Formats: sequence, C-alpha cells, structure tokens
Amino acid sequence: MIKPFDDAQVIAGQGTIGLEIATQAAAKGVERADVLIPCGGGGLTSGIALALAADAPGLTPRTVEPTGFDDVARSLASGRIQTNQRQSGSICDAIITPSPGHLTFPIMQKLCGPPMVVPEGDCLRAMADALAAAIHELAFEPLTFRAARKIHARALIEKRYSVARNLANFEQAYGSLA
Repeated sequence: MIKPFDDAQVIAGQGTIGLEIATQAAAKGVERADVLIPCGGGGLTSGIALALAADAPGLTPRTVEPTGFDDVARSLASGRIQTNQRQSGSICDAIITPSPGHLTFPIMQKLCGPPMVVPEGDCLRAMADALAAAIHELAFEPLTFRAARKIHARALIEKRYSVARNLANFEQAYGSLA
C-alpha cells in the first residue's frame, strides 16, 4: 500500500508543485516570499520544501493548518511528533491526519519557516477566493492556460526525478528517513 504522505515517492511527486512554484516565481521576478502550504501529514509540504530548497532558496515554505487540527505546528514547536485529539470536524477534512509522518517531519523541521494556524472562517474565505480566481482564469484564458499546462506538465515529469535526487541528498546529509 502506498501511504498518502509518508512515502519517499509521494514526497518526490509532490515536489513537482514546488518546481512549478519556483518557475513561476522566477518568471515574475520574485526572489523572496513565504509559500503557504495546507498541511496534513506533510507529504505535500515536504515535497515542495525540497524543491524550493534546491531551485528557489529565497522562497520559504510555511505550513498552514486549521485551528484545533494543528499537529504539525505543535510538533514543530516541541521538536517531537504530536497528535491531534480529534480526527474530524473541520471544513479542511482533506488535510486532517493524526500526526505528521516520520519521513516528513524531519524535512519540515529543517526546511520550513514558522507554521500558521488559521480559524475556519479564514479557510472558507481562502477557498472562495481560490474558486473565484480559477473561474476567472478558465473563463478568460482557457486556451492559453490549457496549452501552458500541457507544456509545463511534460517539463515537470522530467524534473520529478531531480526532486527524488534532492530527497536522497537530504537523507545523505541528515540521515535516513526510513
């Protein structure tokens, strides 16, 4: 069974998002910024963090979790993996996990900036803003957007292996994550 976040190949695959963020930031001339990442077990965050460390070190990954389900924030603050008391009851149900992963936690410790914990109302507003932006993009730039995604997807597939190498280099520098 492939674990949804605590698996080296999943982390490497998620890193392609970090490569895309780095490419888009460079194209816009952004060299320093916080990259806010919704975080459950840390697979997405770890993959993005590894890619940004290699391709855009001025971009700082930061975990974002809903209030009451902030196991990663508490884990990063204490230096030990913490668990959530509840496993349901948030609008952000897709990122609710019992705790950060054993592979992902050390990556987040080394590469992420300060975590953020946000109330449900802020989560709902962010979701509404993202939906409005997506509708605008699809309505006004459908051909450009689709063509760019197709071309970029091929480049990301080729770069996925560089994220896997970054994970291997991380393990060499800081020890095995298994």
